[in-house]
Amino acid sequence: KVDGKAPADVDDAVSMITGEAGTKVKVTVKRGDETIDFDLNRQHIETDSVAYSVLDDQPEIGYICITSFIKGTDDDFKAAVKDLKSKGCTKFILDLRDNGGGLTDPSIKIADYLLPACKIMSENTKDGTETVYNSKASSADLDMVILVNGNTASASEILTAALQDNKAGTV
Repeated sequence: KVDGKAPADVDDAVSMITGEAGTKVKVTVKRGDETIDFDLNRQHIETDSVAYSVLDDQPEIGYICITSFIKGTDDDFKAAVKDLKSKGCTKFILDLRDNGGGLTDPSIKIADYLLPACKIMSENTKDGTETVYNSKASSADLDMVILVNGNTASASEILTAALQDNKAGTV
């Protein structure tokens, strides 16, 4: 629970915990039968979730590593692709190894950016509600491989599966 309220999902929990630096939040964690309360002070944390470069020995290949999916990851990814293309890259490596995920929205936005009109994913809730996420009729049309490993999870898997299922890259 966050401030006494149960989040609906991971994205909801993150948005409930996230807030203005210096404000307080109470997080309740249940471990087995024990319930523990934590009174936390929010702090501003800057993280870069996207790193990229041109491969030294193959300047036509751009390397993009996404370490987590946070607010703005999709914009940073698009900027990386644009910059790498301006440097002459025509092929791309998307590295999602050891990416434990994060917010689903940025991964869906990246899939939307990379894919033509198609289904990205569907989400089924306990109450039987299904939400389908589709890509619009645009595509970055990149020649791409996607690197994953046993620590690739959550939002990274959503992106990987969407790219693989829609034949937009080799995993």
